[in-house]
Amino acid sequence: MDRGPSLRPFRAKKYIFTDYVGKGSYGQVFKGYHEDRPNIPVAMKSIMLSSEIVARQARNEVDVMKKLQHPNCVAYLDSFETSENTFQIFMPYYNGGDLDGYMKKRRLDETTVRLFF
Repeated sequence: MDRGPSLRPFRAKKYIFTDYVGKGSYGQVFKGYHEDRPNIPVAMKSIMLSSEIVARQARNEVDVMKKLQHPNCVAYLDSFETSENTFQIFMPYYNGGDLDGYMKKRRLDETTVRLFF
């Protein structure tokens, strides 16, 4: 499901995705919006379930996101598994990348980053 940088809009549940954001070790991230709220951007993390270990990690990530409510953590919106053996996690979209990228750009160590939480 590598849609790469050029992307035709596609649907996932009630979400419409128009932009490719990037990829990580387990999957890809897309930017879009909920069909009923087109002015509020959302992100979809699409994880290829290549093994039972990856599937378990994806489900654990959702369990943690559901419980975690903190102003410095991305909120959970929705998730589901597809028939194409992928697990999709929906969350609000924020510009600026992930925490790892933020740390590397600013040369922050883990001790400093803990202050965010």
